Amino acid sequence: MITLPNGKRSWKRQRSECDTFLHLKYTSRVMEPLSVGRLVNEVLSRMVGDDTETWLECTRIGWTYNSNIASKLCKPAEAFCDFDVSQWMESYDPERCPCRTRRYSDMRTHVITLDSSITDSPLLQGIIRAGLNHILCMALDVDEAINELGNFLDNLFAQVMELHDLTDSTKALLRRIILKKGRGRIEKYRTTYRHATAEPFEHPAVKRELQFLTGRFLICPTDKAPNTPTFVCKHFIRKLAFKRLSDPEFASINAPPMAVISHIPGELSALPALPAAPAALPYLITVLKVHKGTFRRITNTANTIISPAAEVCACLLRFLLPMAQTFCQERSLEVEEQHGVRPNLWWAIASVGEFCANLLERVYSVFTADITRCFETIPTDGSEDSLPAAVKFYVQCVMQTRRERSSSHTIRIKFGGSGGMWPSWTDSEQPEEMDVLLFREEDICWLSDWCIANSVLRMGDYVWRQVKGIPMRLACSPIWCIYFFKYEYHAMMRLVDTGNTNLIPCFGSTFRYIDDLGAINNVVVSSFLHKKGERQADDPCWIYPEEFIEMKENTELNEEGLGRIANFLSMTITVTSPITGSYSTTRHDKRTGLGFSPCRFMKFRSNRSVKQSLQIITAQVAQILLLCSEPEDAANEIAKVVAAMRGNGFALDACWKVVKKTLQNAYLYQQAPLDNRAYKLLGSLSQDEMEECIDRAMEMDVAPPGVTFSFNGDGVFILPMNVMDATKCPSRNPQVLIKSSKPPQSPNALSELKHIWNYGRPYIKCRCTVDGRDDCGNGPAWFDHFLWFLLYNLDIMYPDTPTPKAKVSSLMKCLAGSWKPLILASLSFSCIREIMMLLTKRIISNPPLNADLVLTGVNRSERKAFKECAKALLPARYVKKRGNASVSDPSSSSAKRQRREGQRTMDSFVHPAEFTPPQQRQAQAVGSPPESTITQVGGKRVSLPQGADNRARRNLQMSTIGDC
Repeated sequence: MITLPNGKRSWKRQRSECDTFLHLKYTSRVMEPLSVGRLVNEVLSRMVGDDTETWLECTRIGWTYNSNIASKLCKPAEAFCDFDVSQWMESYDPERCPCRTRRYSDMRTHVITLDSSITDSPLLQGIIRAGLNHILCMALDVDEAINELGNFLDNLFAQVMELHDLTDSTKALLRRIILKKGRGRIEKYRTTYRHATAEPFEHPAVKRELQFLTGRFLICPTDKAPNTPTFVCKHFIRKLAFKRLSDPEFASINAPPMAVISHIPGELSALPALPAAPAALPYLITVLKVHKGTFRRITNTANTIISPAAEVCACLLRFLLPMAQTFCQERSLEVEEQHGVRPNLWWAIASVGEFCANLLERVYSVFTADITRCFETIPTDGSEDSLPAAVKFYVQCVMQTRRERSSSHTIRIKFGGSGGMWPSWTDSEQPEEMDVLLFREEDICWLSDWCIANSVLRMGDYVWRQVKGIPMRLACSPIWCIYFFKYEYHAMMRLVDTGNTNLIPCFGSTFRYIDDLGAINNVVVSSFLHKKGERQADDPCWIYPEEFIEMKENTELNEEGLGRIANFLSMTITVTSPITGSYSTTRHDKRTGLGFSPCRFMKFRSNRSVKQSLQIITAQVAQILLLCSEPEDAANEIAKVVAAMRGNGFALDACWKVVKKTLQNAYLYQQAPLDNRAYKLLGSLSQDEMEECIDRAMEMDVAPPGVTFSFNGDGVFILPMNVMDATKCPSRNPQVLIKSSKPPQSPNALSELKHIWNYGRPYIKCRCTVDGRDDCGNGPAWFDHFLWFLLYNLDIMYPDTPTPKAKVSSLMKCLAGSWKPLILASLSFSCIREIMMLLTKRIISNPPLNADLVLTGVNRSERKAFKECAKALLPARYVKKRGNASVSDPSSSSAKRQRREGQRTMDSFVHPAEFTPPQQRQAQAVGSPPESTITQVGGKRVSLPQGADNRARRNLQMSTIGDC
């Protein structure tokens, strides 16, 4: 969970600490028993020494797979691009369409079906029923698998520094041993599953039938069920496409395709570093909307002449997003300072997770609507309401904010060897470099305008240009929905200018995902969206230009006309009481009610790693926990996922094992739950005690006066750590200690950041070593997470107390009594963590800062806590490089990759500004010691849930999901 520049919260994928990514091809199911990383580590530990356990820590090993059957079945280029239009029109007879010949002669219309029995080949039917994402099962070839493993080992020894430094003889020995062990496991697996055979896709009968099908039908995905194939008559879909291209939003180009292609490179000559592109034009593809009985037109632009420019345009516009949110936040604060109310100027969200993270405590009404016609009618001619004008407004807002902050307001895009793009801010006088493009404000607008003007597509030997609407399926098409941002921003500012600030709070929880609009507790939004007539400068009650878009509401209303039930993205919100504001949320499955059984997930017999396929369950369960506020709903949704995977051939026990593991790690998907208000409540702290804790934190002192750590004073009883985590030490009377602020010595940036990030944090540790026993090695537990666990499991501490109210009262007395020093220490630590978060955000936004500059403009920066945290995050040090690794001296290889001279702690997480986009610069705030497995939650502080609100229910469901 992160906080965006506009002040809203959002989920963000945790950035991997790995710096090397290697892949191994999954040749057949005999690769299943190979856990390559574990196999290599076992051999290294035995042959070289235990010090090798860290050698592969920064290396991620993954699988690559063969192409799925969609690449062999779906051939839209043959249907829409590679054909002679004149010849087709001469030979096409609607009354004698080839799709109705032979076995389909009884059809009265053109063939449009989802039924796999369209083929009379049982072999091909079985393959098609597996879904378009199915990967054909291959023969169990041991030699091919061993050859692939050998190639991978060669690459591994070349990429990993410690392995590269070994002698050639040592590497050869390790390679032989690994291959021998790998062959043994593969042979054993093949013997056990020798009945598995390859799917007969290359069988002559299957190939003939496939040729017959693809010659007459376009096989395309189905809307809302992309793995379900649809069979459509080629002649029918071509006729429909030509009819679509005759609409006003398309204009025919009087030039052959090759002439259009040859003209484009000249227009892009000002971008010499642009990657080379194939000499091909975009063409139509389509999906069937079964529930509506229509087709959705899409343009395939991948690997075409315009795709590199479109990808650069998308990269630029996305790079500006954080600064655009900052612009909105600053304008909101200015309005609040003048009028006492803060407008919501940025409605766009990136995912349903972001919507979920910003749901209110109380919901009295809900509103959702689809913005339609925007991809067909929005002007692209440069007029006031055109797409280029909206993009220009967006870019100007960003550049205005950037100029107020820095003299570097030119965007530099560096192209990587694998086609990646790395944008960063740079000075406008930056000299030109190889594989680098520089973009100023006017350059960004020009490139966007060029992509809009060159939204072309090919149909046979003719070319059309889209002249109206947001172009579809370009890389920059989703980000072009910033078109709506211009109108949303001006709508809110009009309320200010016209003196209608009383309406601004209504839009505080209004969101938009591309063209889906949602609003919470906003009873006036519907009237704003359906405003008819000419727009007046002094009329505040409109948002979007109604002549270019159409709003389709999909909210179920109650008797008072307020929204009661609504589906927004993949979430259903139900207002259970519009008086108290109580509501519930659950997952909305768009596949329900489609009228057919869609292909879901991955089949077991696909040539794909079973372990990796089962991770589908992990992703689904994580989403369910995020979307469902009631444990019963979550349990039912999880059961549906398991049933679907079981129907795909996976073992039931294996599916539930993944579910249980995900539930055990559910804290990874939850926010850190306790903040200062929670500690004040739990410890019955006075305002003076709160201020004293903050003052101690400002001096980097966590322990309350007169309290020493380790803490196990009279009357203090700490439960054994294994009550929360069965893997922890079961010994009684553990002690509480404070994480020291001693500078870490680990050369591993992640381990060092873990240490720095937890300066002063109270944690529980067993007494094994204190009592003279051997160290159990079962790790400490953070006190705040232990406390959070007790809040939801009061029976563990007070099993004989009769009522829940009495149990809470007993715990509160304990926290305000013998445990009060621990509450005070936790409160002081949370203040230090907030300082860490503040400084880290400044480092992320401006990586070149040093320990002095990062404190510029920060209130109370003269206090010790700010200075110490800045020095800890931004130290300059020199680490001596280690010598070459060898078998004879394993200790020389024990250290991980060393730092460069002057490298700072944060440099491993915040890359240099010249190469890394800011949206990817997020320090991994890992909230546990290296040896702890209790939590990985970062330093984000949030309010303690109140009562039985929905946010609390999402967290509470973890304690009751098993019973459901």
